[in-house]
This record gives sequence, structure tokens and C-alpha cells, in this order.
Amino acid sequence: MSPHFQVKILSTLSSENSDTKKLRQNGEGTFLERTLRSALTTGEHVASPIVDNVDMVAEKIVLETDLSSSSGRDLYLQAAHRWTGDQKRDLPECTLAVKRVSQIGPGEVVVRWNTTWLSPGIQKLAGIARSWPGGLHIEYYDLLDKVDKVSQTSFLGVIKLFFRAATERKMRIPVARIWGTSKFEFITQNCSPKAQNTIRELEPIESVEDAELTNLEPKFFLIRQTDSLDLYPLFQKEGVKNRQVTKDFVLFLDTRRPPEIKTGEWDNRIWDNLNLREVPGMGQFDVDGVDTSSRSFEDAAAVLAFLVLCSIIIGCSIGWLYFQQLQQAASINQLFDLDKFS
Repeated sequence: MSPHFQVKILSTLSSENSDTKKLRQNGEGTFLERTLRSALTTGEHVASPIVDNVDMVAEKIVLETDLSSSSGRDLYLQAAHRWTGDQKRDLPECTLAVKRVSQIGPGEVVVRWNTTWLSPGIQKLAGIARSWPGGLHIEYYDLLDKVDKVSQTSFLGVIKLFFRAATERKMRIPVARIWGTSKFEFITQNCSPKAQNTIRELEPIESVEDAELTNLEPKFFLIRQTDSLDLYPLFQKEGVKNRQVTKDFVLFLDTRRPPEIKTGEWDNRIWDNLNLREVPGMGQFDVDGVDTSSRSFEDAAAVLAFLVLCSIIIGCSIGWLYFQQLQQAASINQLFDLDKFS
């Protein structure tokens, strides 16, 4: 193999050469970083980073997640198609944001990303806020700083939410957000077809002349993708106590079921690996929103007592008015009776 062509391959894949450093200083990234960034579909109605371009996917690609592992281009592309469709349907207003793309070694790129969407119940609240007469300033926030806190449904908090909307024209709306890291491993086009379908072994073509026939600008083939979600180890350590965060995470995992795994098996795998029964409110006999030791229960009791008091006052007022009307009717009838005998 020509030394010139060998240098060409190494400089293309390596993240430590002088051209790479210069590109990073200019904010452009390496060629591989830019290639991957352009191949990833991001923005609205997308929730998972995945390469759906069949020309960039190797025949024996391996896809690994926290809960599954599969091999083969057909399964990878089926997963890409299913995930995209399920997430568009089940995650309202989902948006994938790629925060960082970094080449860490020859042919290896790490992507830092997050997915945001509105939970079904929150979507109705957002609709109210967006159609508020005169408009509202809507502030979106996530609950990830409260993953270790037990969820509390405060009725007084709901009242305060709408009171602030009416008086200050502002409303804070919680969104579901999942952070993840994906590692992509590539080989280059400038190698034999056999090597393009192999996970680890590179077999470069033999001469510069052969390389010129294919085009010296390198093309990359994805041979492995490994996805890791930030919340997964926290669930395994039973560090997540927030019911809403748990529901959002389970919903996200439901949309990432591999095509070769049946729904029932996937559900069991989620519950068994995440220790979901240890999350307050997620157990079989837990009643959602009822906790006599929490502030939410006190708030609910206060609101209920206030409503009962209002009902009693209104009932007494109606009864008093009705009694007054009866007295007036009796007086009028008595006057008519007296008039008959006069």
C-alpha cells in the first residue's frame, strides 16, 4: 500500500492531527464530525439520534442501548423508522437537540443530545396558555432537578398558577426532557467491501490509483452505535422518586422498543431493569396523588373544606331566600282572605 494513501486514511480518521486542531479552533469541527452532524435528523418531531441514510450504514452494524442490543442493517433501519413514527405519535411536540458532537478517536464520535416534549396532560395546559386572551409569557422548565423528590399534586399550586396568569400574564409549564449520549463508530469508504461489513478490521485498498477511482474524499460507514440515557443508572440505584419524571422516562422507552422484541417482553424488561415499583406512586396498589403525609394532601383537604363551607353558605342563602318568598306569599294570601270578608 502506498505510504501516501496510508497517511490519507489515518489523517481522515484521527482526531489529533493538525488539520483537526485547526478546524476546532475555527469552530468547524473535523470532517467526520461534520459528516455525522449532517446525517443526523434533528428538530421537531424527532426524539432519538439515528442515521437513517442507508448509504452510511454498514451491513453488520451493531445497535446497543441500555436495554437492548441488535445486529444488522435491516434491524437498524427498522428501528429508525419505528422510533421516529412512535415518537412523533406518542411524544407531543417532541424536539431533538444535538448539544455537542466530538470526535474522540479514529473513527469514533460522541454526540451529546436531549429530547424535549410535552406530556399529554401538560399539552392541554399549554393549549390554554397559548390561547389565553391577550397572550401570556410562557416559561418552560423540566423536573430533572427534582428526580429524587416525591411528586406532589398541589391544588393550591394550580390556583396560584392561574392567578399569576391573570395578574402577571405569566405561566410556567413543565416539560419532559431526556438527556442522552450516543457513541458512533465508523470505517471509511477507502477499504475493501469485505472490510466495510466488518466491525473491527480495516483492509485499505492497495494503491493510490485504485483510491482515485473511488474518489479520495472519504465516505464513512457506521458500524456501531451505543446509546446511553442519563436517568438509567439512577433508576437502577433506586435514586429516582419523582413519579412524573418516571412516567416520562417510561413513555420515552416505550417509543424505543426494538422491532424484534414484542411489546409484553419489552414492558417487563423496562419494569424489571428500572425498579419502577420502588418509585412512590408507581406500585400496583398506589393511588396516584394521594399521600396523607404530604403537603398535597393538606392542600387538597384545605380546598375541600373551603368548597364545603362555600356550599353550606350558598345552601343557607338559597334556603333563607326561599323561606322569605314563602312568607311573602303567605302574607299576600292572608290579605286576599281578609278582603273577602270585608
